[in-house]
Amino acid sequence: TSVFYHSAFIQRLHFRFLPDLACHDRRISGVGWLWEVGLFIFNYGVFVNRGTLYGPWLPIYGTGCTLIIIATQFKTFRKILKKPFLTFFVVMIGCTVIEYLTSWYIEIVNGVRYWDYTGIFCNINGRVCLESAIFFGIGGSICVYFIAPFLERLIQKFDNKKKIAACIIL
Repeated sequence: TSVFYHSAFIQRLHFRFLPDLACHDRRISGVGWLWEVGLFIFNYGVFVNRGTLYGPWLPIYGTGCTLIIIATQFKTFRKILKKPFLTFFVVMIGCTVIEYLTSWYIEIVNGVRYWDYTGIFCNINGRVCLESAIFFGIGGSICVYFIAPFLERLIQKFDNKKKIAACIIL
């Protein structure tokens, strides 16, 4: 079995309170914003606010990672966690579906396309591509095996009132 599965976190993973998940979502949305802004600065040399909301958040990152964490609560997914390579592919496919549906929804509702992978190798209708799918698989796996355990340990140190206050502030 995998060394990852033997961590105490994987064996007992559970966010006990809705604000735990909400705080996790906001933090990862912020990390997603930092990632996208950093990539844009690296590729084009200029700062561009990649957020879709007021503030430094990209909800697709937080939502995707939070859904992955929720999935870890189910026995079927826990079996997959024993094999990091399989976890990578399941997370990659799940996040790619989320990205595709989000792109489609935003375009239908707002008439705007926030990203377009047309011209990038192995894209589907410009909404998703192999490159982003691989990055989401890696990021989601990092979330499951490293970020979520760290956040759970951190979040469990606070009582529920402080958790709710942190969620409101974020």
